[in-house]
Amino acid sequence: MKKLLLTFAVLVLLLGVVTTALAQSTRCGDGSAPDYGFTHSRDQEHWTRGWETYLSGKTVTEIDKVLDGLYNGNIVETVVLFMPASSVGNRVNCAVHYLRYMEMGRPSGPRQDNGYALLFVVEPDGSLDVHYGVGLGLPSMTAPHLTEINRMAEQAYDATKSYDDAVLIAVNELDTYARSLYEPISDSEYEKLISPEERSESAVQEQSQENQGMSPGAWLVVLVLVFLVLLVVLAIFLGGNSGGTYSSPGPSRSSPSTRTGSSSPTRSSPSRSGRGGGRSGRGN
Repeated sequence: MKKLLLTFAVLVLLLGVVTTALAQSTRCGDGSAPDYGFTHSRDQEHWTRGWETYLSGKTVTEIDKVLDGLYNGNIVETVVLFMPASSVGNRVNCAVHYLRYMEMGRPSGPRQDNGYALLFVVEPDGSLDVHYGVGLGLPSMTAPHLTEINRMAEQAYDATKSYDDAVLIAVNELDTYARSLYEPISDSEYEKLISPEERSESAVQEQSQENQGMSPGAWLVVLVLVFLVLLVVLAIFLGGNSGGTYSSPGPSRSSPSTRTGSSSPTRSSPSRSGRGGGRSGRGN
């Protein structure tokens, strides 16, 4: 029995080291291409991710309506990300990396790479630090104006202590600003503006992205899973030799925590995702 307990202690210690390394390597803003430490699907129900702890379902639905309009008009493809400060490394990089990972923006045509990412970092005291990443296809959207939108969101939270107010101000200001610079273009009209050369180049880029291998972060995830399997096998073996029994705990799943009074919005339209762009020129 002592040998079994000692073996478990060593394995748990090693698992802790590996898990810590994994957490550090996947902090938003510290990752590298191609996935920058993200592992979730690019197809999502809403344009906002990580909202469950901070926003109401009504607010998320309102955000979707505004950003759907920008998306359908081929003006800006926008994604919003809420993250606690403990999960974020370089904050400017985090916004830029998320824009790239989500492949926001048109892959070709006159609005190529018209992606945008809004990052809301929630500080330990609850306050907000807002950053953005913007695609190469939106040169008319200037850094001073985009930074001002970030500050307006932060000030809104300071005044009302409401994350809902903060994000809605940022999204609505972005909508007004973007529409003042770029006219909407329907999908059918947009397709006519894409040259055959651009279509061919876009197809090559998509194939190249599909052929990319796993990043170091993804490999680390695989190693952790292999380690856990070995741990279970070893525990069963040692448990059998000592005359004891081992039972594997069944899988459990807990739903994300939500704010009191909030409800998850429902929708019947297809999942939301970027169109395959993602090249970002700048962030703040």
